[in-house]
Amino acid sequence: MGSKDGTHTILVFSIPPAGHWAPQKQLVAFAKVLVPAGSQQRVGINIHVCKFLSVVDRSGVRRIPIGVHNLHIGNVKHSISLQAATLGVIKS
Repeated sequence: MGSKDGTHTILVFSIPPAGHWAPQKQLVAFAKVLVPAGSQQRVGINIHVCKFLSVVDRSGVRRIPIGVHNLHIGNVKHSISLQAATLGVIKS
């Protein structure tokens, strides 16, 4: 908390689960926030999994790696786990 108004840019990076993915780390979201003097600001950032946590494999196919993805915001790390689900049978 400072004595002057200021802006801060929040960068969110993603590191996919271990594997042969490229890139190893990518920017998935950002927000620019005005913080009034002497205050703190809570910021919500939406991350679309299909668009921003997917990677392109060696064949050029976009895939969502299953497993633990690490999201880095400054010095803070959040881990999220993506798992596959079996879909039920569709009856017509």
